[in-house]
Amino acid sequence: MFALVRGIDRVHSSGQLIVRSGVQLERVLHPVVMTVAELQPIRTTELAVAMALDSSTVSRHAARLQQMGLLQRTVDPDDGRASLLTLSAEGRRIHAALMGAWAGILAEQLEAASSGSADDLAAQLRKVSAALELLAVPGENRSRLEP
Repeated sequence: MFALVRGIDRVHSSGQLIVRSGVQLERVLHPVVMTVAELQPIRTTELAVAMALDSSTVSRHAARLQQMGLLQRTVDPDDGRASLLTLSAEGRRIHAALMGAWAGILAEQLEAASSGSADDLAAQLRKVSAALELLAVPGENRSRLEP
C-alpha cells in the first residue's frame, strides 16, 4: 500500500497529471474533488470523516473549490442549518479530466510493466478499498458512505 501511495505522489510530482488533464489545481484539492464526486451530495462534516481529515481543513478546501466555481453549496433539506456540497458543471468537467488522465497514466504504466489490464487492477483495488472501508471511524455516519 505504501508503494502505491508513493506511486501516486510520483504522478503528482512528475507533473504528468497536470500535463495530461490540463487541470491546474492545487494537489491538496484533488482528493476533495474526487471524494465529493463519489459521495455527493455530502455535508462538510461527513466529507471530513470520509477523508480522515480535520473539519476545519476540509472546510477551507471546500471554500477554495467553491470560490473557484468547482463546488456548490445548497441547503440540506433535512436540516436547514447545514449545507450540502456537490460538484458544479465545471467541477464535473475537472473531475472527468482528472479521471481520464489517471486512467491513461495507469494503463501506460501497467502495459510497460506487463502487469495486466488497468480494468483488472482497478477491480482488485476496488475490492481492497471496499474491505478497508469496513473499518469503523469514530463519528462516521456509515449509512451515508455505503453504496
